[in-house]
Amino acid sequence: MANRTLNHIKLGLFVLAGLSFLIIMLYLIGKNRNLFNPSFELKTQFQNIQGLQPGNNVRYSGIQAGSVKRIEIINDTLIEVVMNIDVQFKKIIRQNAMVSIGNDGFVGDKVVNIAPVKSSAPLVDEHTLLVSRKAIDADIALRTLDQTNLDISVITSELKNLILSINKDPALLRMINSDQIPNQINHILSEIRQASQQLHHSTTAVSRIMDSIQSGRGTIGALLQDSIMYTNLIHTSEQIKAAGDEARKITGQVSLMVKSLDDQIKNGHGPVQAALNDTTMVNQLQSTLQHIEKGAASFNQNMEALKSNFLFRGYFKKMEKKEKKDSSTKN
Repeated sequence: MANRTLNHIKLGLFVLAGLSFLIIMLYLIGKNRNLFNPSFELKTQFQNIQGLQPGNNVRYSGIQAGSVKRIEIINDTLIEVVMNIDVQFKKIIRQNAMVSIGNDGFVGDKVVNIAPVKSSAPLVDEHTLLVSRKAIDADIALRTLDQTNLDISVITSELKNLILSINKDPALLRMINSDQIPNQINHILSEIRQASQQLHHSTTAVSRIMDSIQSGRGTIGALLQDSIMYTNLIHTSEQIKAAGDEARKITGQVSLMVKSLDDQIKNGHGPVQAALNDTTMVNQLQSTLQHIEKGAASFNQNMEALKSNFLFRGYFKKMEKKEKKDSSTKN
């Protein structure tokens, strides 16, 4: 009878210990899932939750803040995640915080990460919807990494072939190993820099000249900007042309006079014959005619120079067109 009572006592103690251990484990699990702590709900939405499940951890700046309560499908492209957050974070998390899905370690369970944003915003409240950030798809990352490895393999193979071809070409190998090539390249680069500097200086000088012309500084600028001087030049050109016409008329009259005198000399009569017998008068007349011819030639040269001058070129072209038009009208 005593042994039986002792066995019952042992059995009762064993059951009591087992129940105590079970209660402690349930408490620890519930505490980790915020089952026994005051909490509030926050929401966020994703297009792809990548295997996230209810009960996964929620962290704020790496600190355990709560757990995923439930997951609801809104439509075919949107999934809502409801989170239980410890009430102490209600005074910390703001409405502009960003939510993303990550891994607990390299191959661990999925976790929800809440990251703060530097800009100011109101604090969260019950059922506040936080903005989510698109998570990195591991499959896409692995495919990209695989493609990158293939590209690196191709580049390595081509680089290997290039090095082998260089090693097989003695002339190219000597050129690469030559000490003169870098010096020549540096010399060429130095000449290019000098040419660039000279071109820059020339461009600057031309720019300054154009600025001075546009602003009316200098002789050319004054000529181009001063309308009164331009009018005076046109008037002077008209006077020179009129003087040239008069000179041509005088030259024609002198030619007629000389022809008349020549006829009188050949016929041997007239008052001119007597005057020509005077050698002094003959010499003076010849000298006068020579001066007249020289003056007419010089005047013609001056007129040709004015016609080629860029300031009077337009005016003479207009006068030629006008004369052609007048002659065609008379005909």
